[in-house]
Amino acid sequence: AGMLYVGAEVDLETERGAAIGQLAKLDPSHPDDPLVWSIEIPGTEALTGGIWATPALAGPVLYVLTNPGEVLAVDTANGEVLWSDDVGPHAWSSPVVVDGKLVVSIDCETNSGFRAYDITDPTHPVLAWESRVTGGCIESTPAVWGGRLFVGSRDGFFYALGAK
Repeated sequence: AGMLYVGAEVDLETERGAAIGQLAKLDPSHPDDPLVWSIEIPGTEALTGGIWATPALAGPVLYVLTNPGEVLAVDTANGEVLWSDDVGPHAWSSPVVVDGKLVVSIDCETNSGFRAYDITDPTHPVLAWESRVTGGCIESTPAVWGGRLFVGSRDGFFYALGAK
């Protein structure tokens, strides 16, 4: 039976949001009580918490970007945060896992781009490369095809990164 991993915008002002947090694992085979585990994604003084991006699943690890600007590696069995890194505020683009790499958008507010981590050990990603692309925020999910990464940016341009 498959599980669902869902992220939510911050909703701490409601009783339910405060009770379960903004990242949850749900078991659809138990519709009366589907919650397996959940994590609160708090905000900062300047930013609300929560998740706008769709998490990426790679084996036993769930990767998620948060509005306050972290990329998290979460153990799917128990919801433990295994690793995190700062990628800058408003991390709204969904992470992508391809060819043993985790690719995430970075730095939405200034010089946006991408960072790739080697996830040979999925619980301890290692920085593989970083590329600054645009002054506009990258909110869309990148597509990967033919060894290139394709993505639209809030500056109105569409970018292709990779070997020529």
